[in-house]
Amino acid sequence: MRSGIIGINPKITNAKIIGTKLFVKFLDGRELYVPKKTFSFLKGKIGKLFISDSNTLIFENKNEVIHVSELLGRYEDYRYDIGQ
Repeated sequence: MRSGIIGINPKITNAKIIGTKLFVKFLDGRELYVPKKTFSFLKGKIGKLFISDSNTLIFENKNEVIHVSELLGRYEDYRYDIGQ
């Protein structure tokens, strides 16, 4: 089983929009600020932000989601497989 960077599966514990940035906090203590413009769909009214299964961000008024692997860099380096 691949378990992500430093041997742990990254789990999102908190996320919110702060001005022009998306803030994400992880269970292991990491905090990440990403410019909203990184995800072009984060324009206009976003609505509520939900965390699904500790690894996906869902936006009330958007048809797209952000997975933890998209936040941590190159998918090939940071992806992890659950249950293998």
